Amino acid sequence: MQISAANSSTPPLATTPKAPAPAASAPVAPAPDEVALRKVAALLTMLENNPEIRPDVVARGRALAADASYPPPDIINKLANLIVS
Repeated sequence: MQISAANSSTPPLATTPKAPAPAASAPVAPAPDEVALRKVAALLTMLENNPEIRPDVVARGRALAADASYPPPDIINKLANLIVS
């Protein structure tokens, strides 16, 4: 709908409101894909910085292998029942 002014030299005014322009100081949220890629990049960096062989884990594995009571009998029984069923 248009409203005409009495003076024909002025252009008609549009009554359709325009959407407000985004404020310059408003933060722009990154697209979901960008966020996911940032997380993947951060995980890859952490993985690259982690040594492939961890001496503390190797030492714990050796200690468990030398322990005659590891794994406990109840764990062995549970595993046996899972294998049988």
